[in-house]
Amino acid sequence: LGGVPASRIEIFPCNGTKHYTWQNTSFNIIHDADMLECIGQQDYNYLIQALLSYQLSISLTNDLPHTGTFFHYRGSMLNWCPIGRQAGDAERKSWVEKDLANGIRSYYLSQIEELISSRDMKVSVALG
Repeated sequence: LGGVPASRIEIFPCNGTKHYTWQNTSFNIIHDADMLECIGQQDYNYLIQALLSYQLSISLTNDLPHTGTFFHYRGSMLNWCPIGRQAGDAERKSWVEKDLANGIRSYYLSQIEELISSRDMKVSVALG
């Protein structure tokens, strides 16, 4: 990397939730944030159960296509995609239109924030 010694390079992938440094002959992880470890199995299960109920509610009350794979645990975070991670452009367009008309994401964001606050979970929520 332009003459910079590897021992002076630190890598922070995954939005900074992992930290790698050079040790001997390769980069080694020295920190790896883990949501499940941070909030505990009981609160994680509670969160998943709530999100499953929200997913069902969205499905029952909105005429939207669903493509499956609604949840993806990534170690440092849980990704929830109510339309499904495999949604194509047409499905995503339907979702955007319905969300703009009905404020689906805003409503469920407030529900999740309330749930997190009530359990004093040390997590943050963001809309992507």
